[in-house]
Amino acid sequence: GGVSAERFRAPAGVACRALTARPIRGDGGLVLTAEAPAGRPAELALTLAGGQAVTLAPTAPETALFEGLDCVFAAVNGEPAEALAHWLGTHARLHGMQAALLVNRLGPAGEGGGLAAALAGRPDALAGILRIVVWDVPVPVGRRDRPDARHIVSAPDAPGKARMARPDPDPWRAPLGDQVLLEAARHRFLARAGAVAFLDPSDYAATGPGDASIFALARRAPGGVIRMAGKRLY
Repeated sequence: GGVSAERFRAPAGVACRALTARPIRGDGGLVLTAEAPAGRPAELALTLAGGQAVTLAPTAPETALFEGLDCVFAAVNGEPAEALAHWLGTHARLHGMQAALLVNRLGPAGEGGGLAAALAGRPDALAGILRIVVWDVPVPVGRRDRPDARHIVSAPDAPGKARMARPDPDPWRAPLGDQVLLEAARHRFLARAGAVAFLDPSDYAATGPGDASIFALARRAPGGVIRMAGKRLY
């Protein structure tokens, strides 16, 4: 909060189309838009008004990977590949899901780094899916003040929560806090997708009236967006 574009100045040689500092919900995030006249620079150097230097490495968009495809987008927080394959395959069968983008939150020692290979070893469970992109995130992006999202105290309906000892904060596995990742995913991967369903790996989406898929329902909706409501099952 309190971030403004005035705190930044453009790097030398970069013409800024719109140098803005739009804050992102969660534990922080910033959206800056700049344009380099001679192509994409190897680095983008920003300087805070107080003199602190911030260097960013721009990444070229890869939106062709999902162009025209109906996709599921999810943040993976240590779920095993077997469970993820079943989850993805279910949405492919029920909804015609064609592709998936998985933001893979690695552990502090790189735990979870073999997810792509593990999913590739389950072709039968993933039949009909054209593309799965696993985007490894090697830094903690969870809420800084929350415990592991997989701990029972994090379950919304857990009985006796008030009597439980609260675990220490764990930004590696806490609920997603750096929601700027959602903006990054949209611009880098999903801007040309046919439709996108943002789900948690614990969410199993039912079909709509007449067995309509969630993607078909979104295309029919005014504005192209639907809000999904569900029930927690234990």
